[in-house]
Amino acid sequence: MNKEALIQQSNDTFFDNDTGEITAAGHRAFNEALIEAIPDPGIATALLAGLVKSTTANLGVAVAAGGTMSVNGLADALDKKQGTIPLMTITNFDTFKPDTSMTVGSSCFFKSTNATGKPDIAATASTWVGFITRINTTEYRILAMSNSGVGTSPQMATRHYYVSGANVFPSQWQFSCEELNMSQPGFVKFPSGLLLQWGVVTTPSSTGMSTIIFPLSFTTIYSANLQQSYDGATARLAYIRTLSESQMTIKAQFWNNGSWANSANPIYWIAIGTWK
Repeated sequence: MNKEALIQQSNDTFFDNDTGEITAAGHRAFNEALIEAIPDPGIATALLAGLVKSTTANLGVAVAAGGTMSVNGLADALDKKQGTIPLMTITNFDTFKPDTSMTVGSSCFFKSTNATGKPDIAATASTWVGFITRINTTEYRILAMSNSGVGTSPQMATRHYYVSGANVFPSQWQFSCEELNMSQPGFVKFPSGLLLQWGVVTTPSSTGMSTIIFPLSFTTIYSANLQQSYDGATARLAYIRTLSESQMTIKAQFWNNGSWANSANPIYWIAIGTWK
């Protein structure tokens, strides 16, 4: 029986008039209806305990011995847990030991300021923040983001940790790129050791030749290519005369009345090799 039905029966049973009275049958009927509307206390307590305990099992919320907890208390606990991940402070990335209580596939936040072993980049950032993720029972990975704000330096780095008992074995930091220079000329260094460099030079009309000094010297140079702009009417060409790990000499020409002449024209170049 719901609340409205109880109220209606109460009105019908305990009516107000000068001559009326409360009959024993009416009183018993009301009491029986009221009792039927209340769940059995044993069942209600057990059900409440199961619901509260299962709901709060992973929330770190204390539940009374009887399993009871106020609705407001549970709501507060859920609000506090919603969208939060534990935060860890790292002072030394080289000796840092991940939390072995983390479940596989879970992550937690971390922060660090001027920590030992922080990612070593050209424009070193003082603060690194990010995530620690447990990959499996023995392996963890850190994804770190810097506060550098310098567009020519990497903004993210990752590091792998292998845990064996009390021992931790961290790998070297890995970057999406080791170093980046978006200038003209410019370059990008990749973790694999690959080095890509580019630029543009205008050759003089007197000789049509220029020497290009690479921003960084290659350890090994694999390839270099040239591209000369084309005006749509005159045939033009550009070629490499000499090539080394530190520089190359180029020559540009155009077709002029039946022969090749020296050209004063922008030449775009790209070179590929290794930096380590």
